[in-house]
Amino acid sequence: MLILAAFALIEGLTHKNVLMISGVTGILYCVWAIGQFFDKRKVISYVKALFAYLLGTITLLILAIFTGILIDVISKH
Repeated sequence: MLILAAFALIEGLTHKNVLMISGVTGILYCVWAIGQFFDKRKVISYVKALFAYLLGTITLLILAIFTGILIDVISKH
């Protein structure tokens, strides 16, 4: 969130569209941070970290959509 906030500040001050750069930077930082829990010297550790990050993101997305649909179905009854 700090990375995204910093880029939002940069975008607000310069009026340049840096949303893509902030997203990629955020993902790379998360992958690097998760990769530190595995063997730091192996590239495969960072590949595992990328898959762990993507799996977590996809799982959160699916749960959010399912929860929204469930709330919608319950509220219509």
